[in-house]
Amino acid sequence: MVLRSMLLVRTVCLIAALWIGVAASCAAEPAEKNPDPAGRIREAVRGAWQYGANLAETAANIEAERNAAKVEARAGPPFVEYQQEGIDSSFGNAPNATKYVRLGKPFNVPWQWRAGKSLISATETYAATARQAAAMNIALQVGLAWIHLAVLEDQLALQEIQLDRRRQALKLHRKRLEMGEVSGSEVTQVELEYARQYSDLATLRAGREKALLELERLAGEGDFKPARGDLERLSEGLEPLPSSEAGHTEDLEQSLFVKLAHQRAAQGRRSAELEQKLAWGRPEIEVEWEHVPSVQGLEAFDAFGWRIQVPLPVDRSGWERRKESRANLAAVEARERLVKRDLVAQVRIASAAATAAEERIEGMGGLLAGLRDTERSLTEQFRLGTISYLVYFDALSRLDDVVLQNIDARRALLEARLELAVVLYDLSLFPLPEPSLEDVR
Repeated sequence: MVLRSMLLVRTVCLIAALWIGVAASCAAEPAEKNPDPAGRIREAVRGAWQYGANLAETAANIEAERNAAKVEARAGPPFVEYQQEGIDSSFGNAPNATKYVRLGKPFNVPWQWRAGKSLISATETYAATARQAAAMNIALQVGLAWIHLAVLEDQLALQEIQLDRRRQALKLHRKRLEMGEVSGSEVTQVELEYARQYSDLATLRAGREKALLELERLAGEGDFKPARGDLERLSEGLEPLPSSEAGHTEDLEQSLFVKLAHQRAAQGRRSAELEQKLAWGRPEIEVEWEHVPSVQGLEAFDAFGWRIQVPLPVDRSGWERRKESRANLAAVEARERLVKRDLVAQVRIASAAATAAEERIEGMGGLLAGLRDTERSLTEQFRLGTISYLVYFDALSRLDDVVLQNIDARRALLEARLELAVVLYDLSLFPLPEPSLEDVR
C-alpha cells in the first residue's frame, strides 16, 4: 500500500513537472511576427487611422467647415413678434389696447438659393477629398517613423558587432600582456575603445526606444515594429521607379493634394459668389394679425396683412463687402497655383533623391559582397599579430562605413518613395493601404 502511494505521488509530480515545463516553453515562445515588412507598415498605418487622435481632430474640423457652409447658405431662422399698444387715455388698460402678432422669415431669392446650393455641393466634394488627404498625411508620418526605427535597428546590429570585436580584441590583448608581447598602454587603448563603443551602443539603444515610443504614439500598440534587415528586404521588394521624373509629374493631376487645391479653390469661388449675392442682405417676408378693441362705441375688429422687405443695393457697405469677397477669391486662386507649383517641386526633389539612392545602392553592391571575407582576413591577421590593433580597428571602421552608407542609401530611397507615393497617391511606389470610408470618417 505504501509502495503504491509512493508511485502515485511520483507519477503526479512527474506529470506536474512536465506540465510546468510545457507551459513555460509556451509562455517563452514569442508571438510570430508578420515576416513581410510591407504588411507591417500597412498594419501600423491602419492603426494610426483607427486609434490616432490626429485624424479624428482633422475629421472634426472638416465637419465643422461643412456645417459652416450650410449655415452660410441658409437664409436664417423664422421669428415671431408680439406688440401691444394703448389707443386712448386708458393706456395701461389691456382691453383698450391694440394687439399685433407678426410671423416672419428671411429667405433666399432664386439666385441666392442657387449660389448657396453650389457652395454646399463644393464643400461636400472638398470635405471628402480632405479626409483622404489627411489620412495620407498621417500615413506619411507613420511611414517615416517606421523607416527611422528600421534604420536604428540596423545600426544597432552593426554596433553590437563592433562591440563584440572590441571585446574579443581586449581579451586577446590581455593574454598578450600576460605573455609580455604588448605593453600595458596598448591594453589601455583597447579598453578605451571598448568603453567608447559601449557608450555609443547605449546611446543608440536609447534612441531606438525613443523612436519606438514615437511610432506607438502615432499608431498605437501592435506587432508592426520593424525587424533587423527590414530596410533591405523592403527596398529589394519594391518595383523599379520610372526612368525619369517626367513620369511622375505627368501623374500629378491624380494627386489628392492637387485635387484638394482645385476643390478648395472651387469652394472659394462658390463662397465668393454667394457673398456677392448677399452683399446687401436677404429679403424678409412677414405676415401680421392685428386686433383692434372696441373704443367709444365702435366695434372691435381683426385685421390680417403681410409685407416683404427687400434691401436696396445703395449702401456703401455692400460694395465694400463685394470687394472683400473678390480679394478673398484672388487669394484662394493664388494659393491653388502655389500649391501645385510646390507639389511639382516636391515630386522632382523626391524623384531625384530616389534615383540617387538607387545609384548609391547599386554602386555599393560589389563592396558589400566581399565585406565578410575581408573582415575575416583582418581578424585572422590581428589574431596572429601581423597587424596592430590600430590598423585592425581602422580597417574595420572603413568596412563599417560601407555598411552605414548602404543603410543610409536605403533609408533615403524608402523615404523618397514614401513621399512620392503620398504626394502622387500612387500606392505602387510604397506599401501603404488605401484609405476607405471607414478609415477616414
